[in-house]
Amino acid sequence: RLVPQIVYYVYSYAKLLAEEEIKAGGFGMMLLHKLNNNKIMASFKIKFRVSTSNGDKGILYYQITHRRITRQFRTNYEVSVNEWNAESETVNINESTYNRKEYLNLIKRKIKHDKKRFETIVLCLSLKNKLYTTDDIIERFRNQITNSSFFSTIKNKQEKD
Repeated sequence: RLVPQIVYYVYSYAKLLAEEEIKAGGFGMMLLHKLNNNKIMASFKIKFRVSTSNGDKGILYYQITHRRITRQFRTNYEVSVNEWNAESETVNINESTYNRKEYLNLIKRKIKHDKKRFETIVLCLSLKNKLYTTDDIIERFRNQITNSSFFSTIKNKQEKD
């Protein structure tokens, strides 16, 4: 469990150095200090909310907690009750969901990718040696979605031309 944290720290540190958001030096001591004081602790859970209009289907959302403050972040991932395992927080793919297998596999990949993005955001914020909130984590996540969208790519290309 500790090795992935260290890998993320090294990656985030290199990224912040490249973006010139922090200066080089003292990384090892900062890493030990962060790990020892658990200042990087944030939890990410994926939850299922049943639709009020259609009791069989619902939407997945993220529950993010940092420093005892919890926020919810809605996704556009739609699943039915039998396609969601609340205990393991995973998408079920079985014989009854076979006709939606491709879509459900896509959701599984997106969830995995989103969790990595959340972890990287938390590590980047931690490396800046400033206090941050749950709202800061969500804002960064939203900005990444906006910045990586198709329309922002076209807009950036037009601005360059």
